[in-house]
Amino acid sequence: MITSSSRNLFLSSVAAIILLPGTTLAADLPWIPESPQPQAPLSSSFSIEVFTGYLTGTIEQSAYNCCGEKFAHTKWKIDNAGIVGATLAYRWDWLDLRLSGWTVGWSGNSSDSFTDAIICDLGCRTRVKWRNDEAKLPAMYQIDASIGIRIYQDASFVLTGLAGYRHLRVGLKDRGGHALPNDVLGDLSDLPLSSAYDQWWHTPYVGIGAQHDGAGYSLMAEVIGSPIVFANDRARMISIEADQSFIYYSNYVSEADYNTWMVGATVGGEVRLTDAFALTGKAQYQYYEAKKDKATVKGACCGMIPASQSGDLSAFTLTVGLKASF
Repeated sequence: MITSSSRNLFLSSVAAIILLPGTTLAADLPWIPESPQPQAPLSSSFSIEVFTGYLTGTIEQSAYNCCGEKFAHTKWKIDNAGIVGATLAYRWDWLDLRLSGWTVGWSGNSSDSFTDAIICDLGCRTRVKWRNDEAKLPAMYQIDASIGIRIYQDASFVLTGLAGYRHLRVGLKDRGGHALPNDVLGDLSDLPLSSAYDQWWHTPYVGIGAQHDGAGYSLMAEVIGSPIVFANDRARMISIEADQSFIYYSNYVSEADYNTWMVGATVGGEVRLTDAFALTGKAQYQYYEAKKDKATVKGACCGMIPASQSGDLSAFTLTVGLKASF
């Protein structure tokens, strides 16, 4: 016969078994698998930045005939030109992808030029100098694509190796310039003069970048360079009396030629307004130089003659922008 005390002891034992912690039972039962631990996802972000700013710089070009005589030399100074642009960036863990570009948005009378050239006048060759303080900058733009690999990172500092490609296009026009007095032709102030000059620069580059992240702000700096610059240019000048033009082209490609190179540097920062938006500011400088022994000169007086040509470009931009991150 089961007494009430025996029944109470039995019920207490059953309750103790039922109330044992589930983890203890699961550990003792090998056929019940443990729950997998969640893994932290790879960090990634996408951002878009729009910016505007100020452009200044100089462009210089010289051409020489087969005798080494400099028959054309033009120097353009770019000033008071405005640019607009945008940057797309994607960051995936240790990899950074970036596509950026800008173009001249407004220029007005944004450059002045000085030209010293041998031109044709009634069959004779004479040297004429003219200048224009209101030359035009109708076309100038840059496209830059790069990839960055983080080689060092801690809580507030990132060091990145860079590789990329930059294309820079420049188009200049000089109309309405006035010639300086000439010993042969005399006063040329009423004669029509015009010239145009175009450059195309194609530059693969490598570099290094650094970034510091603070409380609500970040600072960055990049240095890039390349000993290999693929470039070509085209110049056009109009003679004053016969109104005949000569156009000379050159194409130069680096073949272990250290005269063909490029360097650039960028510094900047941003101030975060919210988690998604930030104000940005950047300063960028770049310098290109290219030379080659061969060029083709086509002219009414000269025919087709061998020549050499050199050109260089330096540009400095200051920009401010708004950046959105997702």
